[in-house]
Amino acid sequence: MAGVQCPSDRRGLQDGRGLRAYLGAEDSPVPNANLAVFQTCLGQGTGHVGCLDRLECQWPGQRGLPGPSPPAVAFFVALSSGTDVLAPVLAYDVIHTNVGGGYDRETGKFLATTRGVYTFTFTARKSAATDSRCTVSLVKNGVKIVSLTAQGGQTQASSSAVLLLRRTDQVWIMLSDGYLESDASGEATFSGVLNALEDE
Repeated sequence: MAGVQCPSDRRGLQDGRGLRAYLGAEDSPVPNANLAVFQTCLGQGTGHVGCLDRLECQWPGQRGLPGPSPPAVAFFVALSSGTDVLAPVLAYDVIHTNVGGGYDRETGKFLATTRGVYTFTFTARKSAATDSRCTVSLVKNGVKIVSLTAQGGQTQASSSAVLLLRRTDQVWIMLSDGYLESDASGEATFSGVLNALEDE
């Protein structure tokens, strides 16, 4: 039988009547349907504390220690200037946050050192000219996952993706088409955060 929460002590339960009253009370943790299980025990006239043991009572004890917290992984980076070079990897050079050190400013890539579920967000801005456009893509290990295009009267766009990454997986942003506009205020950004761990 599943364990139940016992009263604060065993006084008053040493005789059969006390135990039966406890088990049959409306607020008893043991359903009335289970009372028959203890009839033999109660009828013996002895060993009523043993009846409590059969309840598998969970007397208050020390709480267990909390498990280890997942490692903190988060980054937020930006481009300090625009580019029209169709780059397979955009190296964001303004580092606002890089907890865990997963983002490499030199390569422009994020390297996962922890297996888990991550959320990535990226933005793109094009010039105000209506005939201009800008397409950027989120890439995982060389495979495009999602792309966004800012065009026409739309000057800025954003997109995101939730990915399961294994250790050594890499994620980055590439410029596929057009001119990506940015400046010191960081109009083109890239960010990622570890949401939850995943077992190997």
